[in-house]
Amino acid sequence: MGKPRLLARELATYERQSPQWRAEHQGRYALVHGDLVDCFQTYEDALKIGYQRFGLRPFLIKEIQVVEQPRFVGLSLAEGEDWRTSRAQ
Repeated sequence: MGKPRLLARELATYERQSPQWRAEHQGRYALVHGDLVDCFQTYEDALKIGYQRFGLRPFLIKEIQVVEQPRFVGLSLAEGEDWRTSRAQ
């Protein structure tokens, strides 16, 4: 079995809860650590409480949106190129 992905549990929790959150908390920020969740008005509030509660342990903050929009892209590929076989230059 491979290495567990960082934040895999948190992402699964977010995905499981997201339909309800989208209906009730659109535009707010979900703070997720394991199966523990809370929602905040601002990213900064979620970040502050995340560090207070969990210290340096990994936690996820994600804006609750009806249509998910990527914010960060770490790899640029040509059309049709596979990220698993591409080598960054």
